Amino acid sequence: MRARPLVGIASLVCTLAFGSVAAAKPPDGVQIDPEVHAWFESLVRADGGHCCGAADCRQAQPGELRESGNGFQVMLDGQWVDVPDYLVVHRDYSPIGGSVICKTRYDATDNVPNSLYCVVPITGL
Repeated sequence: MRARPLVGIASLVCTLAFGSVAAAKPPDGVQIDPEVHAWFESLVRADGGHCCGAADCRQAQPGELRESGNGFQVMLDGQWVDVPDYLVVHRDYSPIGGSVICKTRYDATDNVPNSLYCVVPITGL
């Protein structure tokens, strides 16, 4: 599996909440929304791992996450990959406005293997 580097507030929140990048800090003038921060901290997988502990999270883009007969699938490197049940964190609300995918990177410019950390399908949308 492969992922693409994350951009945006979700990445920043995960980095600040779980320290995935030691030198990370908010850009000058950016205020972290406590509600968003707390929501990302609450994302814990069935195996007890945090979604943002070693990866970045961002809002799923159209065509990147879908339901399948066996649960959910994520589009990774041009192919649909089944998401193991223990990586699915169900929520009916998202402060960033949609479902979330947490994975190692979001940029396909290198050949590093993809790692999916969790998927947060928002059922209340």
